[in-house]
Amino acid sequence: MSTNPIFNALRATDPYEQLIANIISFESQPLRDLELKRGSAEAYKDVLGNVDSSLSALHTLVKSFTESFSNPFAARIAHVPEESAFAISVSDAAAFGSHAIRVDRLAATDQRVSAQFRRDGTDLRDFFDTNGEQTFSIEIASPTAEDRRNRVSIDVTVNAVGATDEEILDEIDQAIAAAVDNAVQAGEIRSSERPATDVMNETSDVARFSIRAGETGYDSRLAFTDSTNGLLQLLDVTSTSVVVETEPPIIPPTSATVTGAPLGGLTLIDNSNNTLEIEINGQARTVQLDNGNQNGTAIRDNLRDLLGPEVTVNLDGGSLVIETTSTGSGASIQITGGSAVDVLGFTVMAAPEYGEDETRGLLSGGMITDVGTSETNSALNARLLINGLTVYRSSNQIADAIDGVTIDLLETSAVAEEFVVDSDTESIRGELDSFIEKYNSIISLIKEQTFIDGDLNARGALANDSTFTGLRFGLRAAVTGQVTGQTIGAPSFLGDLGIEIGDDGTLSISDEEKLTEAVKTDAGAVQSFFDGPNGVATRLETMIDTYVGSNGVIGFREDAIDQRIKGYDNRIDTLTGRLERRETQLRREFAQLQEVLATLGGQQQFLTSLFG
Repeated sequence: MSTNPIFNALRATDPYEQLIANIISFESQPLRDLELKRGSAEAYKDVLGNVDSSLSALHTLVKSFTESFSNPFAARIAHVPEESAFAISVSDAAAFGSHAIRVDRLAATDQRVSAQFRRDGTDLRDFFDTNGEQTFSIEIASPTAEDRRNRVSIDVTVNAVGATDEEILDEIDQAIAAAVDNAVQAGEIRSSERPATDVMNETSDVARFSIRAGETGYDSRLAFTDSTNGLLQLLDVTSTSVVVETEPPIIPPTSATVTGAPLGGLTLIDNSNNTLEIEINGQARTVQLDNGNQNGTAIRDNLRDLLGPEVTVNLDGGSLVIETTSTGSGASIQITGGSAVDVLGFTVMAAPEYGEDETRGLLSGGMITDVGTSETNSALNARLLINGLTVYRSSNQIADAIDGVTIDLLETSAVAEEFVVDSDTESIRGELDSFIEKYNSIISLIKEQTFIDGDLNARGALANDSTFTGLRFGLRAAVTGQVTGQTIGAPSFLGDLGIEIGDDGTLSISDEEKLTEAVKTDAGAVQSFFDGPNGVATRLETMIDTYVGSNGVIGFREDAIDQRIKGYDNRIDTLTGRLERRETQLRREFAQLQEVLATLGGQQQFLTSLFG
């Protein structure tokens, strides 16, 4: 059929086309009836889908109530003081009550450091030049299911080629990293167990090596087996001392000093032996001493006056000591000559004496934290007091000290802090709110779809359907009936939990205090009210089982509707094709009629013109 709008407009004014349209419209009535039936079937299917979805949501929830591993009404919560030294999480297995914890020490990671080495020093180069390639081993904790104390030894080989101590420390670092990577790839240790290594520069001129265990605690401590020639001993990594965080000792800069031979009693100084040639801080000077017999003190005082403030002149055991007042390598002194050199006890110096710059002493290596010899005396383990008992653990997360309680240590505390395990009424209320919401949803939906209004001649899609009216009353009976088998004093009706049912069949919580009290008094009894052999959730689950799922009543209904819709679709396709062919036939017949009429019209005009 053409879709040309001009052609369609011409057809609209063509009486034959209007006649064809009327005929097709009349003959399309069965098709329209089928489409109405199909629409009704689709609407019914949608209603079934909504019922199935709403009922399945309730089914899933009540099933979670009855599963053996789930106990939503036994939910616990821990009340912990603000800014506490620990955090608490609890499971349903936690017992009600209070506990006191004092955190004396957090678990730490075993870290060892080498002694400090001058970055440009050659001590390690000299060691390797003398002893050659070195192999040592590191023992790492890698617990297994069979042996939680299992340990793995990893060999490390170092063949240093660096020129300086810092370069060789880097090579040792890289050798350990490569050996550990191989152990991880081979499955000997886990990635989390690998130690971390580094070369640190605490000041601009020193370096030291550091190795740190992958996890905290005494069980994860490091252990070493040294190389034959004692590389680790030279590094001081295996030292059993604890490295104290302190500034290394500073050696202050020194001055340049020259000391003469001991003087006699009185010394005669005259014009022939009274000059001293001296160079101070690179500046040459010649001084002339006073004449006459003088003792050492007089000579010292005379030199002090002559040499001035750039030096100090003292007597030490009868010997003159000249020392620069400036310090460091820029300070220098040299006796270069003069007639009084021998008289004063000095000798002519071939080169100046220099002062020394400030130096910083090198620190030794060892343990950052005292490893100790057991889990109770090792500073690597956390230590805390729980309800008066001292507890040691390798980790700052402790899940095996109190049943159902996991303790995360955050910081140390001076005094014990209490936390309380109680029912998680908010969580339990949330479970009940969810149950009520889903129950009310399916009750309201069924009521809406099964209504009949005679006055308005209106009815729901499921009206007079005994399957769903029966479902509605069955759901109500399941929740309102008495739960048998409960202990004395335990809830047997919804009302015992402060839940009431309204005239419209929906549930609501009418007494918050009664619900809270029931949960706190015996959460297990509340649970059995729902999941017991005759419990509300058990009854609901059993009943809903027949409706939902692939073998449920609703599933069969939906399958039947799908087949019905498929049948409608097939019949609609057949009728549509038949009508299209009928329209084509009518148009052809009318076209032929028009041709006949046109021929007759032409003949009539011819006869009229002939016999006019």
